[in-house]
Amino acid sequence: MNTATFVGGEDLADLIRMANQIAAFFGAYPEDEAVPGIAGHIKDFWTMHMRRKLDAHIRAGGEGLDPLVMKAWPGADATRAA
Repeated sequence: MNTATFVGGEDLADLIRMANQIAAFFGAYPEDEAVPGIAGHIKDFWTMHMRRKLDAHIRAGGEGLDPLVMKAWPGADATRAA
């Protein structure tokens, strides 16, 4: 299944790519600094539409996202399948 189609737009792949680029940048930092850095960057620089689309993708399993992005997302642990 194409995740971009599943979540509702062809730009999901771009959001995943951008989120992973942010994680790659912050990956040079210790995790306790990287996780809030990723969360802060997404909160400060992404539009509400982009954040909602990322949230929907994470709730659907977060396929393709760097584990640091998943850790940085509020409530990500609660949205992952057990």
